Amino acid sequence: MKLETTIVAKKHINKVSFIVGLLIFASLFLGKYKPERIIWLNSLVIISISLSMNKIDYDYEQKLLKTKKNIYLAKKRLITQQKFNNELNNIKGIKPVLEAKKKPIEKTLTVNQEIINQELEKITVESNNDWLKTIIEKNSSFLIVGKKGFGKSHLMRYLARSYVATMDNKDLFIILDPHYDPDNPWLYQNEDELIRREKIVVNNFERKINELLGIIRYRIDHKLFYKTTNSRLRIFIDEIEFFNQFENFTELVKNIEFEGRKFGLSIVLGGHSLKKTVCNLDSSIISSMAILMAPNVALDPVTIKPGLFPSLPTMKKLYSQFPEKNGIGYFTDGENFSIIKIPKLDLWQIKL
Repeated sequence: MKLETTIVAKKHINKVSFIVGLLIFASLFLGKYKPERIIWLNSLVIISISLSMNKIDYDYEQKLLKTKKNIYLAKKRLITQQKFNNELNNIKGIKPVLEAKKKPIEKTLTVNQEIINQELEKITVESNNDWLKTIIEKNSSFLIVGKKGFGKSHLMRYLARSYVATMDNKDLFIILDPHYDPDNPWLYQNEDELIRREKIVVNNFERKINELLGIIRYRIDHKLFYKTTNSRLRIFIDEIEFFNQFENFTELVKNIEFEGRKFGLSIVLGGHSLKKTVCNLDSSIISSMAILMAPNVALDPVTIKPGLFPSLPTMKKLYSQFPEKNGIGYFTDGENFSIIKIPKLDLWQIKL
C-alpha cells in the first residue's frame, strides 16, 4: 500500500513539473517576459525531465504490477494446495489408500491364471451334437449370434424343418424373414403358399408382430396352458437388428421368454451382435435363452455377457487350443457352457 502511494505521489509531482515548465516556456514565447537564454533552457530542461520521468515511472509501475500479480497467483496456489492437503488429512483412511503399494505383477498374473484354470475345468468341449438335440427336443428358445458366414441362417432353417417335421396338427409356426430369398427357402422349394398364408412373413412386419403379441397375451390372460391345449407356437425371426425399429418387438420377445414357455410358446432368434445398441435385448432376456455365439461375437469385449459366459481371457485361451477355427461356436443352455464344433447340416435329409 505504501509503495502504491509513493508511485501515485511521484506521478502527481511529475505532472506539476511538466505543467510549470510548459507555462514558463509559453510565457517567454508570447513575450510577456524578457527572454534570456538561460530561462529558455531551464524551461526546456524541466519539460524534458518531467516527460522522461513519466516514461520511467510508467515502465516501473507495469513491472511492479506484474510482479505483484505473480506473487498473488503463487500465494493462491500455495493456499489451494494447503487447503487440499488439509482436506485429505481430514478424510479417514485416505492416506493408506494413497500410500498403498502396487501388487506385484507376478502375483496378479498367478491369481488370474488360477481363475482361468478354474473356469476351464467347468467348460466342456463337445464333438457330438447333444446340444443341438437338446434344442430340437425341448423346443427351447434359442438365440444364434454371428456375423455373415457363421451359418446362422442355415442353422435356423435346420431347426425350422426339424420342428415342422415333428409338430402335431395343433402346433403352429411363424417365420419372419426381412431378407427372404426364394433361392434359399426355409422349408420347401416353392413356398408361395406359405407366404400367402403368412406362415412365412416377408413384409408387413409391424402388423404381424402386433398380431402375434395379441395371440400370446390372449393365451396368457385366458390361462391356455400347453398341458390343456397341446398346442405349441414356435416363432423364427432372422435378422433381429431389422426388427428393432418396431415398438412391440422387444415386448413380444419378453412375453415369450418370461411367461410363454408354460403356454407352449418359444422363439428362435438370429442376429449379428449381442451389443445392447444393436440387438436391443437386455441381459435378463439373453440370460433366459440358450445361446450359440460365433467367436467374433464371444470374444468382443463389448458383447453383453450376463454371468453366463467365462471371462474373456478364458474364452480366448480356449479358442486358441483349436487348430481348425472354422465352425467353432460357444454354446450355453443357461447352466452349462461349452465350446462346440458345428456340424455340416443337410436340410433336405429332413423329410416334411
